[in-house]
Amino acid sequence: MGWLVPLGFGIFLFWLGELAGEFTTMYFASWFVLVGLLWLHMGWEKLKVIWFPVVFIMAMFPPPNFFTST
Repeated sequence: MGWLVPLGFGIFLFWLGELAGEFTTMYFASWFVLVGLLWLHMGWEKLKVIWFPVVFIMAMFPPPNFFTST
């Protein structure tokens, strides 16, 4: 049931970002939802093994303009 924490928090962040129209919050929510879903389907032991490829795949998505604009 530990997978429920990141998944629920990610869904809450997505809902909050959608209401506020804020893409940064929705960007971080996608990380939490992905970790929660992987934890749900694969378990904690396999998630610990594949953490680097997961971070690498999520880092391929460009961050919101809030981070890159000056």
